[in-house]
Amino acid sequence: MNKFFLLIALFCFITSCNIFKQNTSKKFIDNIKKDQKIDWFFGSGKIEFINNQTSLKLKANIKIRKDSLIWCSLSIPLGLEVYRVQVTQDSIYILDKINHQKTIKSIDNLGEFVGIDISFIDICNVLIGKKNNKEKANVQFFYSEYSEYKGYILPQKIEIKSNISLTLLYNNIIINKPQKTPFSIPKSYVKTK
Repeated sequence: MNKFFLLIALFCFITSCNIFKQNTSKKFIDNIKKDQKIDWFFGSGKIEFINNQTSLKLKANIKIRKDSLIWCSLSIPLGLEVYRVQVTQDSIYILDKINHQKTIKSIDNLGEFVGIDISFIDICNVLIGKKNNKEKANVQFFYSEYSEYKGYILPQKIEIKSNISLTLLYNNIIINKPQKTPFSIPKSYVKTK
C-alpha cells in the first residue's frame, strides 16, 4: 500500500525532459519560446490516480522555488492532509501523516524505483508545463486547458498515461510570489524502506 501512495506523491514530481511523449499546440510552443522566468510557482487543484485495481482522488497544493525546492501537500476531499512531500536537488522526503511514517529517497534511487531517469529540473519542468522533446514509447504525457496568469501561459491540466493514469488539474495558479514551505519530520515517525 505504501508503494501505491509513493506513486501518487511521485506524480506530483516525476516526469522528465527525456522520457515522455506529449501533445503540443501552437499556444504551448509560443509559451516555450517566451522562455518565461518563473522563480516561484504555486498551484492548487486535484490529482487523480487510476490503475486496474484502484482509483484515488486527492487535493494537491504544489509550491516550487526555482533551482532549489518542490513542496507538495496532498489531502483527502474533506481537507485532512494525508501526505506532505518535499523534493530537493538530490532527495525526496515523504511524510505519511496517517500512518506516521517517513520515506527518504535519493532522486537516483527514486528513478530506479519507477524505472526512469529523474532530475530535479525535469520534475520542475513538468509541473510548470515546460516542453520536452524526447519520448518513451509506452508513456504519454499531455498538457492541456491552458490559462493565462499575468502574461504567463500555463497548462491547467497535466496527464500521464501508461499502464496507470495520473491527472493533475490546477484550479489556481500563482506565479513569482514567494511561498511558505513548512516541512519538519516528527521524531516519532518511523522510516520506511
